[in-house]
Amino acid sequence: MDKAARKAILRELREQERARWWATLGLTSAQLDALHEHILANLIDCCSGELELSEQWANQVGVDWSRLEQALMELGGYCDCEVEANVCPD
Repeated sequence: MDKAARKAILRELREQERARWWATLGLTSAQLDALHEHILANLIDCCSGELELSEQWANQVGVDWSRLEQALMELGGYCDCEVEANVCPD
């Protein structure tokens, strides 16, 4: 297999992984940006170790919290600061 073919395979695998990630999350990029902004605006001193701000945002915008909670945890967001570190874009 030549170098170009390997690069094409790797590119396709990255695209498939990205698509799986977004499917798991179940949010649009605009919604994820809004969640990120909500957490940043409301995370005052330190994280409570819970997903309080994420749940608050989901309830405010009508996102199914139980589904989002499961997705966030699957992607490494077990509390609001971990959502920022592991789920939200830089």
